[in-house]
Amino acid sequence: MAERFVVRSIMSEPSDSLFSGIAAQFGRLRQDLGEMLAARLELAQLEATEVMRQTARCGIILAASAILLISALPLAVATLALAGATYFGQSPIAWLAGSVLLLVGIAASIGWLAVRHYRRNFTGLRDTLAELREDLVWLREWSGQADQAKAPAQDADLDQSA
Repeated sequence: MAERFVVRSIMSEPSDSLFSGIAAQFGRLRQDLGEMLAARLELAQLEATEVMRQTARCGIILAASAILLISALPLAVATLALAGATYFGQSPIAWLAGSVLLLVGIAASIGWLAVRHYRRNFTGLRDTLAELREDLVWLREWSGQADQAKAPAQDADLDQSA
């Protein structure tokens, strides 16, 4: 009898130390995964901050560029009018008027194409309205209104056939 007790106690010790080692490894793994996740989140936040800063800088530079371009456009038209008057002998007013008409035509064409593209590709609320129609049909069927609406139509069909 004493031998059995000794064997059992020896057998239970390695398994306890085995499970305690596994538990400790799982604890370290959980801690490492937590630290890795925290580091990844911190990296993502830093990268997002850097992207926002770079995007803001690019937007500011593009805005300054657009202002310079817009302010240079009248100068280009005036230069074209003076060059046309100098080289072709016509009045600067005629060249200015031609330049303005050309720019207005280009702007109108771009605007017309943009509106056409917008109308062609606009899908606003199309799916939502279709879902609402399906819901209304279902509510009518569920409440029995669809059956009542069909009944007078069927009675009218019977009256016509008689």
